[in-house]
Amino acid sequence: MSKTGDLKYFEEADDADYRREDGKGAKENGKASSETNGHYKNGDEEGIFESDIVESKPDPHKLDLSYSTACSTVASELPSPTVEFRKIPRPVNPKEAKSQRDRIEYFLLLEDLTAGMKRPCMMDLKMGTRQYGVEATPKKQKSQQEKCRTTTSQELGVRICGLQVWNNKTQSYEFQDKYFGRRVKAGTEFQEALQKFLYNGVDPQSILRHIPVILRKLAQLENIVQGLRGYRFYAASLLMFYDGDMSNDGAGDETAYESATDAATDTEDAPRRRKRNLKEVDFKVADFANSVTPFDNIDEKPCPPQHPGESDGGFLKGLHSLKMYFLQIQRDVRAELGLDPLGRGVQELHDLEALHIEEDIGMVSV
Repeated sequence: MSKTGDLKYFEEADDADYRREDGKGAKENGKASSETNGHYKNGDEEGIFESDIVESKPDPHKLDLSYSTACSTVASELPSPTVEFRKIPRPVNPKEAKSQRDRIEYFLLLEDLTAGMKRPCMMDLKMGTRQYGVEATPKKQKSQQEKCRTTTSQELGVRICGLQVWNNKTQSYEFQDKYFGRRVKAGTEFQEALQKFLYNGVDPQSILRHIPVILRKLAQLENIVQGLRGYRFYAASLLMFYDGDMSNDGAGDETAYESATDAATDTEDAPRRRKRNLKEVDFKVADFANSVTPFDNIDEKPCPPQHPGESDGGFLKGLHSLKMYFLQIQRDVRAELGLDPLGRGVQELHDLEALHIEEDIGMVSV
């Protein structure tokens, strides 16, 4: 890289005249010279665009080895890499890139799901009964099958991979990692872990306030996944999050939440350009590295789905289990508080328990 005036120019190291063969600098020539028509000027400086460089046809017998602030126009003996420039023209320097309106760049945009929260509480739930993709090696398949067999993944279709929750009584966070999630057993232990995530450390009523929203959004997500036939979300995560702050200053209760995604959240039908209560539990599905769509050619993959035309039964089993556990939490907490345990949702809980026993839908995703 050389510096001329106030602009920096980046030279391509694989061009033939990146530097003179005799190793001498070429400052004696001063300004760049080019016969292309893509000139730009900045004060006394002059350069060209690489898209124009591709179109130039230098005489290979008359090599001008003088120093140039632009990329070399000399073709090397190796296959020229500049053929790619015809597809995406690139300005020579970053300052010029800003002035090109027809310039196209592609980026992955990351969204901070906890933006605006004072005390973000987050739980990572690994969904499904199968945790390896269609290209997994036999060794990988065996290790992941064993991990599912010895954790709640096989029985419930969901496993805790980590959580943090704000305790307003101690004014501190409580953390659990993925190894905690692997030790948790189905039944009381799993239920207590979910309940702990909803408890603010002060008022048991905080648990009950979250559950109706959770059940509604889980049902919406379940309907969406049921309609995605041929899709598999192997090893995907379901993120639960909310703001655990209990301060009375009102800040953070609502925000004009503008999602970085193009559409609604995974559990919403309308665009999210609206106010949302950050203290309300929300969901996002994340980590699609091992996912499969109906448009993927998986016939010759080592381990394709056994029921490719069906919905992801493992993911649905996980959602089903979560609904059942949150309904049970609701019933137990109401009983502890002296409220009528036979309230809303009890019949649905009985129906879910019966379905859970009758059919193991999780194996559909294997």
